[in-house]
Amino acid sequence: MQLSGIVRFLATAIMLSGSIIACVEPYDLDYDQTKRILIVDGVLSDNPNNPQMVSIRESIPNGSRNFYLPISGATVEVIVDDSERFRFEDIENGNYLKPVDLVIEEKKQYRLEFKLSDGRSYVSENESFTATSPINRVYTQLEIEGIAKNTGYLPAHSVYIDTQDKPGKGNNYVWSWKLFEKKNICQSCINGRYFIDRRTGVGECRDESALIQTKDFYNDYQCDGDCWQIFYNTSINAMSDTYVDGNPIIGRLIAKIPIYQYNGALLEVKQQSVSPSAFRYLKLLTEQSQSNGGLADTPPAALIGNVRDINNPTEAVGGYFMVASEESTLLWIDRQDAIEQRIPAIGFLGRAISLETSPLPSRPPLAPCPNERFRTPFKPKGWIN
Repeated sequence: MQLSGIVRFLATAIMLSGSIIACVEPYDLDYDQTKRILIVDGVLSDNPNNPQMVSIRESIPNGSRNFYLPISGATVEVIVDDSERFRFEDIENGNYLKPVDLVIEEKKQYRLEFKLSDGRSYVSENESFTATSPINRVYTQLEIEGIAKNTGYLPAHSVYIDTQDKPGKGNNYVWSWKLFEKKNICQSCINGRYFIDRRTGVGECRDESALIQTKDFYNDYQCDGDCWQIFYNTSINAMSDTYVDGNPIIGRLIAKIPIYQYNGALLEVKQQSVSPSAFRYLKLLTEQSQSNGGLADTPPAALIGNVRDINNPTEAVGGYFMVASEESTLLWIDRQDAIEQRIPAIGFLGRAISLETSPLPSRPPLAPCPNERFRTPFKPKGWIN
């Protein structure tokens, strides 16, 4: 699982029939706390095609909110079956990249150990997994009242998955997704225009509100090449097999994708199998947010994971280190049904596009599409032109 920056989702959690659906990314919490706390996150999977990292941050209270300070300069290792040690690479922003020679395999034991630059040392509990079931089918259904909003409903494609639970209780599933949408607007400026420095090639929005006596205005700028917007799930979607042991899992809701545009979109759906202890952590996260009215309020106890300070076991350490078995599949959403039913597309900006107009031949400039978490200029595998 690739982690990024500060992501906050404040919403009510729901738990039904052994399932967990909490509107927050699994390990990025945002609650008021009075002490600084170390947050350690990482999911290593048996899928060798995904870059995998461990993230170390410090959550620092700031009034009713927290901000997160990335912790770099640590020595991070994973120990396999109490024998082999693998060193992770310190890349940036408190992220440590898994070495290519570390292969995640079923039934082996994995333990995270790391030492901060100030000498503090931490260790996780051992984690292991059993192989997840294959994904049998992923499919969509167009729903006019798909996503509830304060002003009504947004039409959306609901995405469902079918799989087969393995006999024997103790299987725990986590589902996630990633959506690619092709876009043509790569920069927007409010009350100003976009300029690119000829020497550095770096672009910026320059405020011109003092020159134009009008209400707020926007200028949008087209991409200088191909660009894809990337969306991620913002909820925990997890389930134990307590009530389905050995039976098919049919029609599990995975996502609700708005009609951003009439062009097709590519959805990557991921199914993971996690350990019972990891599932209990997700369940605890949900129960605490339920009992306290939502994640916007302070949970009654710190959400402590499976990492501890070797020399100070009373120190609270948040987040969780886990290993998982992973299956993934791609789904092309062509949106022909939305076109046939003349459902309006909502766009990516939440408003109409407003391109800069100028009599100068040098304007407007084109904006670059950086390769980052939420955008990429590289054509996704499986994309249909």
